[in-house]
Amino acid sequence: MKDVSEDARNRRLLGLTRNRVQKFAQDSGVPLVAGPWLGEIAFELLYWLPFLQWVVAEFPTLRQRIVVVSRGGAGAWYQDIAWRYFDLFELFTMQEFRERFPKFIKQTPRYRDYERLQYPKAESDVVELVRQQLGCQRVNVLQPSEMYVSFKFLEKTDPHWISKCYRRLPAPTLTGLGLSLPRYYVAVRFYNNLSLPMTDAHHEFVRSTIQYLSAEIPVVLLTTGAQYDLKHKDFPVELSSSVLAVSEFMTPSNNLAIQSAVLGNARAFCGNYGGLSFLPPYYDCPVFSVFGNASAAKLRHRKFASKVFAKPGLGGYWSGSLKDMTSRACADRVLEMC
Repeated sequence: MKDVSEDARNRRLLGLTRNRVQKFAQDSGVPLVAGPWLGEIAFELLYWLPFLQWVVAEFPTLRQRIVVVSRGGAGAWYQDIAWRYFDLFELFTMQEFRERFPKFIKQTPRYRDYERLQYPKAESDVVELVRQQLGCQRVNVLQPSEMYVSFKFLEKTDPHWISKCYRRLPAPTLTGLGLSLPRYYVAVRFYNNLSLPMTDAHHEFVRSTIQYLSAEIPVVLLTTGAQYDLKHKDFPVELSSSVLAVSEFMTPSNNLAIQSAVLGNARAFCGNYGGLSFLPPYYDCPVFSVFGNASAAKLRHRKFASKVFAKPGLGGYWSGSLKDMTSRACADRVLEMC
């Protein structure tokens, strides 16, 4: 009798992906382009990065041939995975990127559609540009669709097995970045998204939370200072002697590197659920994220993040609804983590 359980289905999906990746591993000497990743940071950190960790664990020889393509200075996330890293914001200006990839705020209108689409021409153009940069005759391509049809649906599998794909990242060095940070601090970023729309009530919550935090410990804001993503505008925050910003050091091609360096040295992170909040645990930095719209803060992704980031050596991930707490309670929870 065929096993129709969720776990069996997941094993079959991953098995199909493994067979396809094995063919790349057997194509000796040919670079494997992983990406390009054009989607949101949340899925890159929660699924795509661990998926590539699984790939190189299964096929170690690919580590010398994988070429990761992402954007915004994310190269440090892949240093133990990739042979080379290409940043889209170094290949294109921000204006060119927006003109060529306007629909890639997300990978597709609906993630579930991605597996049924042919490889989009815009992505193929990026792969061709990378091939030219590498100076090779051909490359293989590990599309994000492979992750979407297999790895992303492993939430219900054995926690011990899947936690092996989530590994602590080396803390980025601050050297050469021009940053001067306090010895101890909390990193904070609140921005408009579906789970925390920019309303007056939410703005007041953010303002009060930062006020309570900064009265006890310096706060370093991860606001970018520029609109790299037109959908996710940062909540305005007033600076002070204990509320610092690093936006002046950020550019389109290094903003994630700057934010990674700050998080890699922070005592804790506080911000809204989604996106960037999945990065701190990789640096053993505990997270407390909040949301105002529970339907947008998908429960299965929150539960999954709490499970995989509970592994020893990672920072841990907690989230809470604004309906159930005050800004004082939020600040106290974060301070307990420091």
